[in-house]
Amino acid sequence: MFVLLVLSVMIITGTISVSSLSSFYAQRFANDMDAVFADSMVKKDLSDAALAQNAPERIADIIEAYADAGRLGINQNRDYHIFNAQTGMYLDGSAENAADTVLKTENLLAAMNGEVGKKVNVYGAFMDYAYPIYAGNTVKYVVYITDNKDEATDVMQSLIAVVFQSLLWGVVISLILGFFISRTITKPIVDLTRRAEKLASGENPAEVMGSFAKKADDEIGILADTFSYMSDELYKTIYEMDGEKTKLAAILENLTDGVIAFDTNGKILHINPVAAGLLSIANPNLVDFDTLMNDIGINVKLGDILYLRKKQTVEHTITLYNHVIKAFFAVFTQTVEKTTKKIGGIVVALQDITNLQRLDDARREFVANVSHELRTPITTIKSYAETMLDGKEEGDMEAHFLSTINSEADRMTRIIKDLLTLSQLDHNKESAKKTRIDMRELLENVVEKMNLSAKKQGHTLTFVATTELPPVTADRDQLERVLTNIISNAIKYTPDGGIIEVFAGHLYNELYVKVKDNGIGIPKKDIDRIFERFYRVDKARTRAAGGTGLGLAIAKEIVEAHGGKIKITSEPGEGTEVMMTLPAKRRAPRKKKEAHGDEA
Repeated sequence: MFVLLVLSVMIITGTISVSSLSSFYAQRFANDMDAVFADSMVKKDLSDAALAQNAPERIADIIEAYADAGRLGINQNRDYHIFNAQTGMYLDGSAENAADTVLKTENLLAAMNGEVGKKVNVYGAFMDYAYPIYAGNTVKYVVYITDNKDEATDVMQSLIAVVFQSLLWGVVISLILGFFISRTITKPIVDLTRRAEKLASGENPAEVMGSFAKKADDEIGILADTFSYMSDELYKTIYEMDGEKTKLAAILENLTDGVIAFDTNGKILHINPVAAGLLSIANPNLVDFDTLMNDIGINVKLGDILYLRKKQTVEHTITLYNHVIKAFFAVFTQTVEKTTKKIGGIVVALQDITNLQRLDDARREFVANVSHELRTPITTIKSYAETMLDGKEEGDMEAHFLSTINSEADRMTRIIKDLLTLSQLDHNKESAKKTRIDMRELLENVVEKMNLSAKKQGHTLTFVATTELPPVTADRDQLERVLTNIISNAIKYTPDGGIIEVFAGHLYNELYVKVKDNGIGIPKKDIDRIFERFYRVDKARTRAAGGTGLGLAIAKEIVEAHGGKIKITSEPGEGTEVMMTLPAKRRAPRKKKEAHGDEA
């Protein structure tokens, strides 16, 4: 590029010099002729000669006289010619056979029309000048001076030769200078490139950049200084990342829970010893997600998890090798560009809850046994209290105490019944009598039964089926219990004159039932625990309403036993919405057989 730059400058300079020289010679020729013919003496002599009988000879003599005086410069390169302005005929001149060779140029034609022809043509083959000679007021003759440019051509050829020599020397010098200049630029860049390669190969930046120092304050020096700073920052970042990686590896290795990370192809990226031990994985490289999930009995596919929302987590509980394991599935993202992220894979957390499950089973069994054993003494207490109440007068202190004992015995009986129901649901001891149920009819019956309780408190209880309700295969008594419990809660915890709405419909192979009220609502901190056993938002209020704290727990157990889900959304002071879903597929219409012949 440096050589091309020098060549371009020298060629342009030479071209301009040659063109300027040619223009200089042409302009000087025109100026010299103007100086001669502008002389008043010359004009008078030529005008007088034009009036003579032998005018061409007289004009030629005058031109020769001035030529001998050196004013016109007539020589072997420059000639004069005399033309008749009226006819354009060649009359006389200094060149032999000029009549056939002299061209009638623009300047000559201008002189024949009475104007001095002195237009400069730099690129013409020769230089010319035409001067009109008047006889009175009429142009009679024209003196035409031509120059073949040989002198100018010789000078220009010499100039071109000098230019080409300068060009040659300029190329040589520019090559030499360019080599040294390029080395001053490329050497530090090559040095930086080699050091960058060493950094990329993993060498210590301090050692790589130790002998590298900025030698100048120009752009190369600034680049070197910036690169050195970048390498230091890169080393710090890598060191910090390595520390974080080591820390994370140590945490994962010492976790009591198992952790497995899969990529989007289902291959294992990382597995800690606890996970390998729980799932008996000897060689992680031979394991893929779908095969592993199928082997351990979890009905989930890689694609199902990858298309989950980022913050959504899927839970599964399995029993494997006499261990109860809870598995949590979640997707993780990775940064592709500065602001772009994509799904990087799946993280599976495995929690061994065997001991917790055993404790929970023992607790459930203990509660079931105690509840069963309490039935007899509670029944006895209630019987004696009722017997002692017979014959007692109203308002008697003893009768008041016995009535309180009787009502508390009833409450204890309800709690025991609910505990036994939960125990049976936990252990699947209750034989569910599942039949095909008309949900519209069931909901209408439950709403009709609960309407009396609602009207006592001034509530408005309505039922609306938003779509056709397909039949559901379930235990009618259990579903009726769930619906009664949900609607009963809405009635209890809605101030007098409230509105309770029951909606039902079918969507995506699920039947949903929604109970909505405008009651007191539930605080957000209590929503997550509302289905826990014996959990009460306001214990005093619940006890006054006669609740046991087990109704929603029983409802959840029943709904989940039927393959459904139940959830509650609420805003304090605005109301509560309970949504229950159950699997329900519409039965495809049967195709009628066509009659053929006599088989109609």
